Amino acid sequence: MGHLGLTLQAVAALGGYKVQANSVEQATMLRKDAKRCEAAGVLCVVECIPYQLEEKVSAQLSIPVIEIGSDPKIDGQVIIFHDLDTFGVDCVPKFANVNRKVMLGLIDLCSRGESRHLSRT
Repeated sequence: MGHLGLTLQAVAALGGYKVQANSVEQATMLRKDAKRCEAAGVLCVVECIPYQLEEKVSAQLSIPVIEIGSDPKIDGQVIIFHDLDTFGVDCVPKFANVNRKVMLGLIDLCSRGESRHLSRT
């Protein structure tokens, strides 16, 4: 898996939780990196880049492009659990506006899974 754009490991070096690849030079480099992912035969995960760039990256590749966040025109989307519950983070991503009932449902599901009380229907 190739992870492009904002990466948690580099947040401090990138100046915090900010949109990445805003300049033409950075966008060109990201697109080249995405092509390298394709050549390696791995899927490409993009995070916190302009949606127009996400769409261009997705259109140029034959591999799946997964976006962390909310662009509906990408091949797939993921939301990181810790983004949903704001566990251990100082800022909440814009797309992580989840209400309390959903969070309680996830907690309940995890509890039932740990205790093996999941329905087999």
